[in-house]
Amino acid sequence: KNTDKGFEGLLNYAMNDFEYDAVSISNLESFVSFLKENDVKVTLVLSPYHPQVYQLMESRKPIFLEIERWYRDFADDNEIQIIGSYDSRMIGCTGEEFYDGMHPKSSCLSKLFNE
Repeated sequence: KNTDKGFEGLLNYAMNDFEYDAVSISNLESFVSFLKENDVKVTLVLSPYHPQVYQLMESRKPIFLEIERWYRDFADDNEIQIIGSYDSRMIGCTGEEFYDGMHPKSSCLSKLFNE
């Protein structure tokens, strides 16, 4: 069974030195604009994390919550669809529906794409 200690490493996975990158944001905005101008429906998908990992994020690494808010604002500002959440409770997924702290099983993904 996974424990908080087992999930601790996931909190820092590629996030130790996170900062918003203006060039990347500009590239994303340009890409979304290009797709929309070419009649491509754009949908952003936020894949949920294991419930225990998300609880650790809330208390120890709230940057993940801020990033989700940023994506939601981006979707609103650009009038594009966003589905999912990093919070598996919002999808209705349980801890048993994950292979590990960050990879949902097909049962969870089915809930994600049927929301």
